[in-house]
Amino acid sequence: MEEDKEFNTVQRASEGDPEAFRELVERYGDRIFSLLTGITGNRLDAEELTSDVFLKAFTHLDRFRGECRFSTWLYRIAYNTAISHTRRRRPRTVEINDRQYELPDDQEEILFRETQMEYLEQALQRLAPDEKALVELFYLQKIPVHELAAVTGHTEGSIKVKLFRIRKKLAALISNRT
Repeated sequence: MEEDKEFNTVQRASEGDPEAFRELVERYGDRIFSLLTGITGNRLDAEELTSDVFLKAFTHLDRFRGECRFSTWLYRIAYNTAISHTRRRRPRTVEINDRQYELPDDQEEILFRETQMEYLEQALQRLAPDEKALVELFYLQKIPVHELAAVTGHTEGSIKVKLFRIRKKLAALISNRT
């Protein structure tokens, strides 16, 4: 039912209904921004790219056929836009996203976890843009592997292999720090 409503909203937006397009931006804007921030490591670039993604989506809505979920189609635009951007220009600054983590009461354990989270954030910043995108989409936005395959244009098997290699790479980067 939700997918029918979404397809209807996309259809209305492609017919020029600004309210329908606004609904899509409201529904997916934060997720796209989060993905782009994770890939670029820069909030200003992510804001600019988010606008670019929605402009591209709006101008190409007629190409959306409903063969996949709209979010998958939109993530593919965002992914390609971010990867193209990072290839053209390396980030000027590295920003670590503020994330809240539930920590235990024990002070020593708190310090250990804070240090580990700091190491993880630093390791994430050392990943290639496409690796950051996979981490953001799979672990933070909970996009399933079959949708990641559609977003990136890779097979499900290669996505699983890439995620495995990224986990190994992160573990190595973190263990080298501790």
